[in-house]
Amino acid sequence: MFGAIKIAVVVGGDIGDEVGRFVGPDEPRTDRERSHGLERSDTRVIAVGVDLLDDQRADQMSRLALGVALFFPFLYYPVVTLFWLADSPAGGAYKDAIAALAALLTFAALGLYAWQRRSDLGSQIEVRRLFQAPEAWFVVFLGWLVVVSALQREPSTLQNLIVYAVFIGVALVAGTVSLSFTRVLRVFVWVFAGILIVVGLWEAIGDPLRSDVGWQLGGPRLYASYGILAVVGLFAIRMNTWLRAGLGLALFAGAVISSSRSSMATLLVVLVVGLVMTAPSVWRRLAWVAPVGLASFVLALQAPWIRAHMAVSSITTPGAPIDDSGRGRVWIPTIESWINQPISGLGAGSSQTVARESDFPLDHPHSEYLRILHDAGLIGFVFFAAFVALALVWLWPRANGRPRGELVVGGFLIVVAGLVLGTIENYLVFPSLMWPAAVFLGLGLGAARRDGQSWFDARRRVRAASSEKTELPQT
Repeated sequence: MFGAIKIAVVVGGDIGDEVGRFVGPDEPRTDRERSHGLERSDTRVIAVGVDLLDDQRADQMSRLALGVALFFPFLYYPVVTLFWLADSPAGGAYKDAIAALAALLTFAALGLYAWQRRSDLGSQIEVRRLFQAPEAWFVVFLGWLVVVSALQREPSTLQNLIVYAVFIGVALVAGTVSLSFTRVLRVFVWVFAGILIVVGLWEAIGDPLRSDVGWQLGGPRLYASYGILAVVGLFAIRMNTWLRAGLGLALFAGAVISSSRSSMATLLVVLVVGLVMTAPSVWRRLAWVAPVGLASFVLALQAPWIRAHMAVSSITTPGAPIDDSGRGRVWIPTIESWINQPISGLGAGSSQTVARESDFPLDHPHSEYLRILHDAGLIGFVFFAAFVALALVWLWPRANGRPRGELVVGGFLIVVAGLVLGTIENYLVFPSLMWPAAVFLGLGLGAARRDGQSWFDARRRVRAASSEKTELPQT
């Protein structure tokens, strides 16, 4: 039904070598205990004036869809590895089946909402809020990409479009669930972070990630990228600051041990930004977090395996001061190809074709900025940039000099992580990274709309106050 959804593992390769306001606040600042906390679990979300959660079946479908998306890292590689160990040919079919299940559940949840509210949603959608909603701009980006890709025959076009579609679908569903789902989120974060820390310690003494089984599980690069998700998760749930910092440093150590420079740097940026943004006083926290973060990064660069990985090698792009793992040899032909269709782009997956046919064949262009620019052109790039910019505005983690709720902070950090990691790495078309990230993003946007502390809410209050002032009778 969905065709071959290939998410293959390339042994010895990088992770890149595997393959507004829809929702209004029900009651601003529901959590009166403290600003950096969760609202009560029975909070309901009103989508453009319609209660989407008055039907228990719809809520259950949403939870099931989000559960599959969030736990996709557990459902994909570990199970596929079991098939591999059993030498079973069913592994390929399972890959397609589990991806198809996630897609079907997500679209079923969205379809159920639309069908049950079909008489209300259309009449209550506000154009101004649609323009303010980051999700709307991602839908426009996806629509544009579908149009551009319609005449293309790239091998990975369908897989790319499905991952994008499920991503925005999961984000929309996550933005409408009740906050009792955060209990599931807590379980995921603790289990996920715990496993990654244990594996990191094991890797330090036994090198399991580079074994045959380790490569089947995604290898060291995917492990390090998972560490970024785990660090975001630490900030998306309620946790003591020192425990958060300690677990974050343990995950950073695991990324260093994996020798993934891009994930290592991204993880540290997310950890530092998260610790600073959740502090009662930003400048006091910054005074010690910044030096510790810088010292940690400098110390990590002194690790023998990191230094060896930084040294210029036979695959380094000529002229590069450090080893770029051949990325420059892929970036140059990708840019040259993009110049042929700079405005409209060449369609989803076209950048992967260029990367595979370059002088240094890789499965991806190793830059999400180049991927979007090449596949969707300048028009699509603007649509995607609007999505990112509006998400950052909605999810800005501080208001009135204090941190906002954990879910908002987690949503903000997942966007920051994507911006940093995407400079020289790939993640957009990988379900095991994108779909859990969509859960964090959607939960964050939903919480941001509930707490009434976003920039858009502040502007709305200013306009309302100004309007009331002008309407006062003159005496």
